[in-house]
Amino acid sequence: MMEGTAFRTCAVQSKLKLRPFFWNKIPNNLVSNSLWVDASDRTKSINLELLEDMFHVEEKEKNPNSVQAKATAKTLLDPKRAQNLGIFLSGFKMTAKQIDEKLSQFRGEEALPMDQVIALKRFLPSAEEAEMYKNYKEDPSTLVPEDQFMMKLCEIKDLEKRLDLLLVVMEFPTQYEDLAPNVDNLLQACQQLYYSKNFLLVLEYVLSIGNILNSGSNRGGAYGFRLQSLPKLADIRGNNKKNTLLKFLILQLENSNPDALNFTGELKSVTKAAACK
Repeated sequence: MMEGTAFRTCAVQSKLKLRPFFWNKIPNNLVSNSLWVDASDRTKSINLELLEDMFHVEEKEKNPNSVQAKATAKTLLDPKRAQNLGIFLSGFKMTAKQIDEKLSQFRGEEALPMDQVIALKRFLPSAEEAEMYKNYKEDPSTLVPEDQFMMKLCEIKDLEKRLDLLLVVMEFPTQYEDLAPNVDNLLQACQQLYYSKNFLLVLEYVLSIGNILNSGSNRGGAYGFRLQSLPKLADIRGNNKKNTLLKFLILQLENSNPDALNFTGELKSVTKAAACK
C-alpha cells in the first residue's frame, strides 16, 4: 500500500509554486498501526487547476539592498508555531539544562509549575522536527532563538515521558473522580473517529491536497498526518484572502463526494471528548 501511495502522491505536481501546508506528518513506521493504512489516494479527484488558481504564490521582485542589510537568522519551524513559541519564551527564563534538572523534582519550589509543564508539552519537538534538527549541519547560532531552544529540548533524554509523568503526579489527586466519565467519552470519540467512513474520506482528500501543495519539500510525500493539523486548513489563505484551504476542501467534496460532508453526524461523542481536561 505504502509503495503505491508514494508513487501516486509524487505523480501529480503543480508547475506553479503553491502555498505550503504546514502539517505534522505521521512517521512512516507508524502508518501500519493507524487508520492511514487503509487510506485511498484521492489525488486524481483533486481539481488541480482550481487549487493552483486559489493558492499559487506570486513571485515578488526582491530588493538586493534590503537583503544585504537584513540579518541572516534562519528559521526551520513552521512560522505560526515559531511565533507561538516566541511568545512563550518571552516570559520563560529557563535554559534547557535547568528544565532537565527540574524534571526530577515532583514537589516543592524546585519542581516545574503545572502551567509550565503543560506549555512545554505543547511545544515538544515532533518526530519530524527532531529529525530535522538532527540533520541540520550548519552553525546553530545562525538560527533564531526559537529554533535554538527546540534543538536544546531535543537533547533532553526522555523529555516527553518525564513531562507526562509530572502531569500524572500533579493532576491525579484532583481529577480522580472525573477520570472515569472522561475516559469513557474519549474512548467513544476515538472509536467514532476510527470507524467513520465519511471522516476517513475527508482525511484522504486533505492528505492528497496537502501532498500536492507540499510536493518538492520535506513536508511532501506523506502517508498520513496528525489530526492536530486539521485546524490549519482554516488558517491557510489563498491569493484572495476570502479563500482558505478549508473552503477549497468543501468545494472539492461538494463536487466529488458530497455525502462525506455529513461526517459530523458520525462523530457525536467528539464534542464531549474535546471538553475533557
